[in-house]
Amino acid sequence: MTVHVRTGTVKITLKDMGSYPHNIVIPGLGVTSATVTGAPGSGSVSFTVTFKHPGHYAFHCQYHQSAGMVGAFVVS
Repeated sequence: MTVHVRTGTVKITLKDMGSYPHNIVIPGLGVTSATVTGAPGSGSVSFTVTFKHPGHYAFHCQYHQSAGMVGAFVVS
């Protein structure tokens, strides 16, 4: 997945849609979100990230990276 954003602060919300835990790790920013888990549709986690510079910021789910749950923020 590729997500295009502009520099600045971005709010990210993860909604629990299954019975497995998920989060987002953005290694280039040293950011790891809280984990969302539980009954489907029962919870969400919101956090903000500040992209100070344009560029390509890879992200992944720490629980499912090997299953292909990866992507990148393209910041302009």
